Amino acid sequence: MQMNTDNTFQKLPKTLFSKISKLVGIAFTLLSIFILFPLMFFMKSFLSDSYEKYDYEKIKKNGVEKIATVIDIANINNVNINGKNPYRISYQFEENGKQVVDKCKTLDLVNKSGKIEVGSQLTVKYYNLESVPTNIETFSFPFNLFYILPIIFFVLGITFWVLSYKIN
Repeated sequence: MQMNTDNTFQKLPKTLFSKISKLVGIAFTLLSIFILFPLMFFMKSFLSDSYEKYDYEKIKKNGVEKIATVIDIANINNVNINGKNPYRISYQFEENGKQVVDKCKTLDLVNKSGKIEVGSQLTVKYYNLESVPTNIETFSFPFNLFYILPIIFFVLGITFWVLSYKIN
């Protein structure tokens, strides 16, 4: 009786694994490029307010100091950071005879002058139609952290894809 030296049965799991890893690699890579990256970009664009996109360093460096009056304080209840909810402070100041209204987010309603309330005075820096308070610490949601997810999918996809070719 002759033994079967054909190692077809040994190659079967290897080729099956190769095909599965190739499919997973392609799926993860395409998912990250065509769905997750654009989704994160649009989420950042649509879910963040215009004042969250300001270049705070540039405003603080080049801005003109103004005195603003707080006109509204709103508690943002759907976000919780270290047990605290951020506040959205609306304020207005005068620039070239016109009233400018802007907003910012902060975790604390206390500055060097005391508790911030409607009617309180804030010092702001104004530059290129954007402003930022100088005597409170502002807060903006770190949307850039969400880009980690598509990067993980992309790296896993490429890894599976490369492994599928190394197995053969």
